Amino acid sequence: AREPSEQVAAYVESLKTRIEEVKSSPPVKGGDNMLVVVGDGRKVALDPRLVGLPADPDGGRVAAVADQIMTVHEQTKDTVYRGADEEPSPVTGGLQIVFCDQSTPKGDGEWNVYEGLREELAARGMDPEKVAFIHDAKTDEARKELFEKCRDGRINVIIGSTQKMGTGTNIQARATALHHMDVPWRPADLEQREGRIIRQGNQNEEIDIYAYATLGSVDATSWQLLERKARFIAAALAGDWQWDVLRAVRELALPDCWVAAGFVRNAVWDHLHGYTRPTPLADIDVL
Repeated sequence: AREPSEQVAAYVESLKTRIEEVKSSPPVKGGDNMLVVVGDGRKVALDPRLVGLPADPDGGRVAAVADQIMTVHEQTKDTVYRGADEEPSPVTGGLQIVFCDQSTPKGDGEWNVYEGLREELAARGMDPEKVAFIHDAKTDEARKELFEKCRDGRINVIIGSTQKMGTGTNIQARATALHHMDVPWRPADLEQREGRIIRQGNQNEEIDIYAYATLGSVDATSWQLLERKARFIAAALAGDWQWDVLRAVRELALPDCWVAAGFVRNAVWDHLHGYTRPTPLADIDVL
């Protein structure tokens, strides 16, 4: 985690004022609300330019991520990998995967984190042609070609969002490092991201996963919240009988359903109190 710049710290303080105003004022269509405030908090934690402020003097998180990528690149650029034919490939070097769900490239001329990171990498000596955006692969055929380049060493860095670079992204063969440039919303999103590198077929015996945060920001709080969500889910599904309920719901093939709160409440209660036997429920409602 890095310390916030003065301008970022001041902006975070202004968010606290906005939160109090939102709480004390009736909702107005098109006005400020908690979703907007949190969204701005996430943006400024990633890069102040996303909320109309100038770039941080040290380049902020974009520069920090570029520095880390180049460190790993220098360590792995001469590593030999096997090709599709299982023979040593003449193209050396590993692949680094960067996830960023905010500030994706839209081709509208506005500055974005993706292009900013590629520029920072180029300034440090990386060939920009070896840095790819998943958003540029707009068809299935283009995605297939891009993934092949990631596997055979023609691409050294790929940047994408959780949505576009999740299931079906098989690029793990040379994957040496993964970078969480921002915070995913759900534990399942985190699992999807890290499943791109922690995966059978990765030829590296060791890999690195980096997570970035700005101290005192919404960003840092989001990582803590994500951890609590993961623990909550694990507690709710810790017992075999909970799985039996979920399997029954699945087998009924209901178009939609809700499991009553007691199902989750008791599971969490048992987990927090260290009970080895589950507290019995009088019933379980499935709507």
